[in-house]
Amino acid sequence: MICLDFDGTVADTIPSLTKAAVEVIARHYGLSPDVSAPLYRATLGVPFLAQLNELFPEHGLINVEAAREFERAKDELVPAAELFPGALELLESGLAVIVSSSRTRPIAEFLRRHHLALMQVFGARDMHESPKAEQLSQLDPRLFVGDAPRDAVCAAQAGVPFLAVEHTFSRAVFAELGLHSVRSLTEIRR
Repeated sequence: MICLDFDGTVADTIPSLTKAAVEVIARHYGLSPDVSAPLYRATLGVPFLAQLNELFPEHGLINVEAAREFERAKDELVPAAELFPGALELLESGLAVIVSSSRTRPIAEFLRRHHLALMQVFGARDMHESPKAEQLSQLDPRLFVGDAPRDAVCAAQAGVPFLAVEHTFSRAVFAELGLHSVRSLTEIRR
């Protein structure tokens, strides 16, 4: 069985989620898009509340409200996202595949829209939880595929091999971290 991260790996959500995050950060913390977009991207791979707590540790309750606002936007944006090339083929390949994300409801809607309603989806129960490493430990897949360096950290914590897909970060970023990467999900079956 292989486990796929959802945002930025299976679905092309990162541009719309970055836009939503930038708007939320501007509203709650007064940062410009030029500042907030790189901060958001640098902390990808964990739930938005965890990102905010890392970026703005002194803003506890503001972080919670900002994360709620972002999660509402995400619930609207994710179901409308498109599959990355190769995702449908991989998901329908006969391989045992599980999708992991910080939120299950919008992903379930997304999968239904793409006629993949029977896919297993594992996610957090609420925005305070960051379940990837725990899920990976419990599921014990033979491979975890993600699009962000922090996905590799979760895989390492769970003792699961990791493969990066170059949808969000470049091959150079992953190579600098000593991680193997592929350009697209179509390369996984090879």
